Amino acid sequence: MARRSLGWKDEYTAYLRDIITGRLIPEVTTLVNGRFGTTYSKVQIAGVCKRLGLSSGKHTHGRSLTKEQHEFLVAINNGRTAKEVAELLNAEFGLSWSAERVKNYRGNHKLKSGLTGQFSKGHVPANKGKKYPGMRNSGQFKKGDKPASYLPVGTINYTTDGYPKIKVAEPNVWEYLHRQTWEKHHGPVPKGYSVVFLDGDKSNWDITNLACLSRSEVVRMNQMHLITDNPELTKAGIGLVKLQNKIREVKNGTTGII
Repeated sequence: MARRSLGWKDEYTAYLRDIITGRLIPEVTTLVNGRFGTTYSKVQIAGVCKRLGLSSGKHTHGRSLTKEQHEFLVAINNGRTAKEVAELLNAEFGLSWSAERVKNYRGNHKLKSGLTGQFSKGHVPANKGKKYPGMRNSGQFKKGDKPASYLPVGTINYTTDGYPKIKVAEPNVWEYLHRQTWEKHHGPVPKGYSVVFLDGDKSNWDITNLACLSRSEVVRMNQMHLITDNPELTKAGIGLVKLQNKIREVKNGTTGII
């Protein structure tokens, strides 16, 4: 049984038993805190699991993703670069994976994207045998030339799942527009927080349509289906979630109130 000094309750145990299978301690900690408005650390949750005889990460085979996240990655993997997969994964689950981490994960789990970066056998280059005036070797750019695909700083583009991004520097540095807009008005987004669209429209990055929520709050909003196409209803949902979290904090004695 979990120690009462943690303020642990039977309802926490019941919920923990329901979610533990297939999840690692960091995710379990986030889910528990998000569900009950608590502030347990990963070490505390790991200790509770040990005392209750619960094994985390079961059937994950050493993955650093949950089963749901792994299945999502597998579904979007084919035909996409590691960078594209990282963007989709991060946007879907609020993660911060890099392209390099995706590459390592693919290698560890024997996942192939189907992209080789090479021409198929027998492919004939379009410029084979052609000569161009003023060029020593066909197919070469002159110094200073830019490829047709070049995009200047300030260009707005969209990720494959609809998130707007803007090019901020050369050679290929981009930022999400909704995060950039929020930070211009409120400063850096805190670690563990996400910027969400109040009306659900990713193309509307006006500051009046944005809110910054903790990941646990985002989880609660999604669980309770409180993110709508009506900004005012979504704001009311945010207020409800924050109130519920505050009530739990007071009940659990985590706010310092005696």
